[in-house]
Amino acid sequence: MDLTADVVLIVRDAHGEAVLLARRGIDSDAFPGCLALPGGYQEGDEEAMETAYREFEEETGVDLRALGVPLVQIGYFDKRGRDPRGRVASVAHLAVMNYRPVIEAGDDVDEVAWYETGNIQPGLAFDHDEILQLALTVAATMDQLPDVKPGDDSLIPWPVRRGA
Repeated sequence: MDLTADVVLIVRDAHGEAVLLARRGIDSDAFPGCLALPGGYQEGDEEAMETAYREFEEETGVDLRALGVPLVQIGYFDKRGRDPRGRVASVAHLAVMNYRPVIEAGDDVDEVAWYETGNIQPGLAFDHDEILQLALTVAATMDQLPDVKPGDDSLIPWPVRRGA
């Protein structure tokens, strides 16, 4: 089974609450032209968190790690049939920011854009509708999460884990 990492970036600013979505390339081998969460395949001996940071930057032009934005692992998604390319699991990650960074479509996507959370229509690629709904639920409680240092995940029960 292959592993991917997906990232939900929620921005809460003066314009409201928005999520960054990517339109998959028209020549993509899965869900061409569909909206999806930024993400992609794990490479080499990467950990899921490293994959999430790398893929997010490759697809959106935003280096969350350099901006000091932590990712929170919110779930593991592995339903059969979630990916038409074969058996692929995903570790979903969440980040919340208070401003909209400059974005630019990159690797494997035709465009990236902000979508107000109340206006996102069902039908995202893969199982990203389910991931997005979980992320919105978790984000609503993020102020209640303890401040955990990287590597000290023992204080937070699965599925919510904070990373560096």
